[in-house]
Amino acid sequence: MNFQHLFCGVALIFAVSCGNQANYETPPKVMRPVTAKTAGFEKNLVKKVNAERAKHGLKPLKHKRDLARISRKHSRFLVLNKDKVGDDRNKLAHYNFSLRVREARALGYGATGEVVLTGWGRQSESHSAATIRGWMNSKQHRKAILSKSFNSIGIGCAFDEDGGFYATGLLAGEGYSVIDTVRTF
Repeated sequence: MNFQHLFCGVALIFAVSCGNQANYETPPKVMRPVTAKTAGFEKNLVKKVNAERAKHGLKPLKHKRDLARISRKHSRFLVLNKDKVGDDRNKLAHYNFSLRVREARALGYGATGEVVLTGWGRQSESHSAATIRGWMNSKQHRKAILSKSFNSIGIGCAFDEDGGFYATGLLAGEGYSVIDTVRTF
């Protein structure tokens, strides 16, 4: 790895972590337990991600509860702050991604990427299919899902009072490589 690649990777993480530090609410340190329905929905999304990987000859990602916990916390953050950004929920989608990268690294993961869906529809089987379709139709989300750098995933969902759902998928690999960190839009 040459110095130029290392510098670009570090600059990416620095740029992400130094974004607009608005006054957003954070989820409580102790979050309410995940319902069986939500956990099932999250696992179904993992199965659908792995089905997409299989179509491209890639190994399935292992579902990791620690990554799902980090993802779920971000999805809950999105619900708490959805009204602060008006119609542009994408402003929050990858807000403070570098913090989730650091959490994953502290757990021993290396390369890290994420896919996010903000405030769309209602919890249902058809919407999990629509979520995967949306991610696969997005160049950056597709790149993260089909990356050979990742071997693990944790998907965490949260639901707003209107039944809209927010899904965050944190993908991770083994070993440390700043260059492999993917930020999707």
